[in-house]
Amino acid sequence: MAKINVFASPMASTAPTHVLANPTENGGPVVFLVEQQAPDWLQVDLPVRP
Repeated sequence: MAKINVFASPMASTAPTHVLANPTENGGPVVFLVEQQAPDWLQVDLPVRP
């Protein structure tokens, strides 16, 4: 099972704010709505409750 690390900003040098399992516990892939894109960074809406 792969893990997706989520950081608060592109410059974050701390631990991830979230770690998401991929695939999900139901076997489906994790999908994101991309809001902004940079060469090494994607700003996305997370599939988690705030």
